[in-house]
Amino acid sequence: MTRDKYTVKFTKPVRSDPTSIRLATPEIVAEYVANRLKTDVIADLGCGIGIQAIFFAKHSEKVYVVDIDSKRLAYAKYNARIYGISNIEFIHGDALSSEVIERLSDVDVIFSDPARRFDVGERRLEDLKPPTLEVIEKYQHITDRMAFHLPPMIDPEKVFFDCEREYLSLEGEINRFTVYLGRLKLCERSAIVLPMGARLESGSVETPGIPEKVGVPRR
Repeated sequence: MTRDKYTVKFTKPVRSDPTSIRLATPEIVAEYVANRLKTDVIADLGCGIGIQAIFFAKHSEKVYVVDIDSKRLAYAKYNARIYGISNIEFIHGDALSSEVIERLSDVDVIFSDPARRFDVGERRLEDLKPPTLEVIEKYQHITDRMAFHLPPMIDPEKVFFDCEREYLSLEGEINRFTVYLGRLKLCERSAIVLPMGARLESGSVETPGIPEKVGVPRR
Protein backbone atom coordinates (compact mmCIF):
# COMPACT_ATOMS: atom_id res chain seq x y z
CA MET A 1 0.00 0.00 0.00
CA THR A 2 1.31 3.44 -0.90
CA ARG A 3 0.29 6.79 0.42
CA ASP A 4 -0.29 8.11 -3.12
CA LYS A 5 -3.25 5.78 -3.51
CA TYR A 6 -5.15 7.62 -0.80
CA THR A 7 -4.12 11.27 -1.11
CA VAL A 8 -6.85 11.74 -3.74
CA LYS A 9 -9.25 11.96 -0.79
CA PHE A 10 -7.67 15.27 0.22
CA THR A 11 -6.84 18.60 -1.40
CA LYS A 12 -3.93 19.26 0.96
CA PRO A 13 -0.69 17.29 1.54
CA VAL A 14 -1.82 15.78 4.83
CA ARG A 15 0.52 13.96 7.18
CA SER A 16 -0.39 10.53 8.46
CA ASP A 17 0.70 6.97 9.10
CA PRO A 18 -0.33 4.34 6.51
CA THR A 19 -3.23 2.93 8.56
CA SER A 20 -4.72 6.31 9.42
CA ILE A 21 -4.55 7.61 5.86
CA ARG A 22 -6.51 4.57 4.72
CA LEU A 23 -9.22 5.06 7.34
CA ALA A 24 -9.38 8.87 7.27
CA THR A 25 -12.64 10.48 6.22
CA PRO A 26 -12.67 11.80 2.63
CA GLU A 27 -13.17 15.55 2.40
CA ILE A 28 -16.56 15.28 0.70
CA VAL A 29 -17.85 13.03 3.48
CA ALA A 30 -16.33 15.20 6.21
CA GLU A 31 -18.03 18.25 4.70
CA TYR A 32 -21.42 16.53 4.70
CA VAL A 33 -21.11 15.35 8.32
CA ALA A 34 -19.81 18.72 9.52
CA ASN A 35 -22.69 20.55 7.87
CA ARG A 36 -25.25 18.23 9.45
CA LEU A 37 -23.68 18.56 12.91
CA LYS A 38 -22.88 22.29 12.78
CA THR A 39 -23.28 23.95 16.16
CA ASP A 40 -21.47 26.27 18.55
CA VAL A 41 -19.21 23.75 20.32
CA ILE A 42 -18.52 20.19 19.15
CA ALA A 43 -16.13 17.51 20.40
CA ASP A 44 -14.47 14.84 18.26
CA LEU A 45 -13.48 11.88 20.44
CA GLY A 46 -10.74 9.82 18.83
CA CYS A 47 -9.90 12.35 16.14
CA GLY A 48 -7.18 10.37 14.35
CA ILE A 49 -5.35 12.62 11.87
CA GLY A 50 -8.06 15.26 12.22
CA ILE A 51 -9.77 15.49 8.83
CA GLN A 52 -13.31 15.37 10.22
CA ALA A 53 -12.38 17.85 12.96
CA ILE A 54 -10.99 20.25 10.36
CA PHE A 55 -14.34 20.32 8.60
CA PHE A 56 -16.18 20.66 11.90
CA ALA A 57 -14.10 23.79 12.44
CA LYS A 58 -15.39 25.21 9.16
CA HIS A 59 -19.00 24.94 10.33
CA SER A 60 -18.86 25.28 14.14
CA GLU A 61 -17.53 28.01 16.41
CA LYS A 62 -15.25 25.79 18.48
CA VAL A 63 -14.00 22.22 18.19
CA TYR A 64 -12.42 20.03 20.85
CA VAL A 65 -10.45 17.06 19.58
CA VAL A 66 -9.34 14.24 21.84
CA ASP A 67 -7.01 11.36 21.06
CA ILE A 68 -5.06 9.02 23.29
CA ASP A 69 -2.41 8.55 20.57
CA SER A 70 0.08 11.44 20.75
CA LYS A 71 1.49 10.75 17.28
CA ARG A 72 -1.90 10.94 15.59
CA LEU A 73 -2.76 14.04 17.57
CA ALA A 74 0.44 15.63 16.25
CA TYR A 75 -0.65 14.76 12.71
CA ALA A 76 -4.03 16.35 13.43
CA LYS A 77 -2.38 19.57 14.62
CA TYR A 78 -0.21 19.75 11.50
CA ASN A 79 -3.12 19.01 9.19
CA ALA A 80 -5.25 21.70 10.84
CA ARG A 81 -2.48 24.23 10.17
CA ILE A 82 -2.20 23.40 6.48
CA TYR A 83 -5.98 23.76 6.13
CA GLY A 84 -5.76 27.17 7.82
CA ILE A 85 -7.84 26.13 10.85
CA SER A 86 -7.34 27.84 14.20
CA ASN A 87 -10.52 27.18 16.23
CA ILE A 88 -9.59 23.68 17.42
CA GLU A 89 -8.45 22.82 20.96
CA PHE A 90 -6.32 19.67 21.00
CA ILE A 91 -6.46 17.37 24.02
CA HIS A 92 -4.11 14.42 24.52
CA GLY A 93 -5.85 11.97 26.79
CA ASP A 94 -8.50 9.34 27.38
CA ALA A 95 -11.92 10.58 26.25
CA LEU A 96 -13.53 8.55 29.05
CA SER A 97 -11.43 10.04 31.85
CA SER A 98 -13.06 12.40 34.33
CA GLU A 99 -10.48 15.09 33.52
CA VAL A 100 -11.34 15.13 29.82
CA ILE A 101 -15.08 14.92 30.42
CA GLU A 102 -14.87 17.95 32.73
CA ARG A 103 -13.00 19.94 30.05
CA LEU A 104 -15.78 19.15 27.58
CA SER A 105 -18.62 20.28 29.84
CA ASP A 106 -19.65 23.06 27.44
CA VAL A 107 -20.08 20.97 24.29
CA ASP A 108 -23.33 20.90 22.33
CA VAL A 109 -22.55 17.82 20.21
CA ILE A 110 -20.39 14.74 20.79
CA PHE A 111 -18.99 12.96 17.73
CA SER A 112 -16.80 9.87 17.60
CA ASP A 113 -15.34 7.78 14.81
CA PRO A 114 -13.85 5.12 17.07
CA ALA A 115 -10.82 3.02 16.25
CA ARG A 116 -11.69 -0.56 15.48
CA ARG A 117 -9.88 -3.87 15.64
CA PHE A 118 -9.18 -5.75 12.42
CA ASP A 119 -8.23 -9.05 14.07
CA VAL A 120 -11.82 -9.95 15.01
CA GLY A 121 -14.43 -11.51 12.77
CA GLU A 122 -17.58 -10.18 14.43
CA ARG A 123 -17.94 -6.42 14.86
CA ARG A 124 -18.98 -5.45 18.39
CA LEU A 125 -19.58 -2.05 19.97
CA GLU A 126 -17.43 -2.94 22.97
CA ASP A 127 -14.40 -3.55 20.72
CA LEU A 128 -14.39 0.05 19.49
CA LYS A 129 -12.02 2.60 21.04
CA PRO A 130 -13.42 4.58 22.71
CA PRO A 131 -16.35 2.17 23.23
CA THR A 132 -19.55 3.75 21.93
CA LEU A 133 -21.77 2.65 24.81
CA GLU A 134 -19.36 4.02 27.39
CA VAL A 135 -19.18 7.36 25.59
CA ILE A 136 -22.98 7.58 25.67
CA GLU A 137 -23.09 6.64 29.33
CA LYS A 138 -20.41 9.11 30.43
CA TYR A 139 -21.44 12.11 28.31
CA GLN A 140 -25.24 11.95 28.37
CA HIS A 141 -25.36 14.31 31.35
CA ILE A 142 -23.72 16.97 29.12
CA THR A 143 -25.72 16.54 25.91
CA ASP A 144 -28.11 14.13 24.23
CA ARG A 145 -26.84 15.11 20.77
CA MET A 146 -24.31 12.47 19.79
CA ALA A 147 -23.21 10.91 16.51
CA PHE A 148 -20.97 7.91 15.88
CA HIS A 149 -19.40 6.35 12.81
CA LEU A 150 -19.76 2.60 13.29
CA PRO A 151 -18.45 -0.34 11.22
CA PRO A 152 -20.86 -0.67 8.25
CA MET A 153 -20.91 -4.47 8.60
CA ILE A 154 -21.91 -4.50 12.27
CA ASP A 155 -24.97 -6.61 13.10
CA PRO A 156 -27.92 -4.13 13.27
CA GLU A 157 -29.25 -5.95 16.35
CA LYS A 158 -26.15 -4.87 18.26
CA VAL A 159 -27.12 -1.23 17.75
CA PHE A 160 -29.97 -1.55 20.23
CA PHE A 161 -30.26 2.05 21.44
CA ASP A 162 -32.64 4.65 19.99
CA CYS A 163 -31.00 6.36 17.03
CA GLU A 164 -31.19 7.26 13.37
CA ARG A 165 -29.25 4.79 11.24
CA GLU A 166 -27.68 6.50 8.24
CA TYR A 167 -25.82 4.74 5.44
CA LEU A 168 -23.68 6.97 3.25
CA SER A 169 -22.44 5.83 -0.14
CA LEU A 170 -19.62 7.48 -2.04
CA GLU A 171 -19.36 6.83 -5.76
CA GLY A 172 -21.54 3.74 -5.46
CA GLU A 173 -19.89 2.12 -2.43
CA ILE A 174 -20.87 2.24 1.24
CA ASN A 175 -18.41 4.59 2.92
CA ARG A 176 -19.89 5.35 6.33
CA PHE A 177 -22.54 4.02 8.70
CA THR A 178 -23.48 6.77 11.13
CA VAL A 179 -25.90 6.74 14.05
CA TYR A 180 -27.45 9.95 15.37
CA LEU A 181 -28.84 10.15 18.90
CA GLY A 182 -31.09 12.51 20.81
CA ARG A 183 -32.17 15.66 19.01
CA LEU A 184 -29.89 14.78 16.10
CA LYS A 185 -32.24 11.95 15.16
CA LEU A 186 -34.38 13.02 12.20
CA CYS A 187 -35.90 9.66 11.25
CA GLU A 188 -35.42 5.94 11.81
CA ARG A 189 -33.33 5.16 8.73
CA SER A 190 -31.68 7.29 6.07
CA ALA A 191 -29.39 6.96 3.08
CA ILE A 192 -27.09 9.59 1.60
CA VAL A 193 -25.67 9.36 -1.90
CA LEU A 194 -22.49 11.33 -2.60
CA PRO A 195 -21.37 13.19 -4.60
CA MET A 196 -24.98 13.69 -5.79
CA GLY A 197 -26.18 14.74 -2.35
CA ALA A 198 -29.45 12.79 -2.60
CA ARG A 199 -31.12 11.78 0.68
CA LEU A 200 -33.70 9.08 1.33
CA GLU A 201 -35.33 8.49 4.70
CA SER A 202 -38.01 6.38 6.36
CA GLY A 203 -39.71 6.39 9.73
CA SER A 204 -40.82 9.77 11.04
CA VAL A 205 -39.65 11.00 14.42
CA GLU A 206 -42.02 12.75 16.81
CA THR A 207 -40.04 12.88 20.04
CA PRO A 208 -36.36 12.10 19.48
CA GLY A 209 -34.29 11.20 22.49
CA ILE A 210 -32.12 8.65 24.23
CA PRO A 211 -32.89 6.73 27.40
CA GLU A 212 -32.07 8.43 30.68
CA LYS A 213 -29.40 5.84 31.34
CA VAL A 214 -27.63 3.62 28.86
CA GLY A 215 -26.00 0.65 30.48
CA VAL A 216 -22.95 -1.11 29.12
CA PRO A 217 -23.77 -4.81 28.55
CA ARG A 218 -21.91 -7.28 30.68
CA ARG A 219 -19.48 -9.47 28.78
